[in-house]
Amino acid sequence: MNIDNTYKITEMEVWDKDAIDLVEPGAIRITGNRVTLHFICVDGDMDIRRDKTRC
Repeated sequence: MNIDNTYKITEMEVWDKDAIDLVEPGAIRITGNRVTLHFICVDGDMDIRRDKTRC
């Protein structure tokens, strides 16, 4: 299953849509083992490799 794509953040529990899109549209981008996210003025990167030692 391939989940690589850009996903818009459309709602969050604490912030409204105008806040989420304050600097640029809020989004989560998945590309292979990398994830980048942006909302309000928060930018983040994650490595999402699966740990094969766990079930």
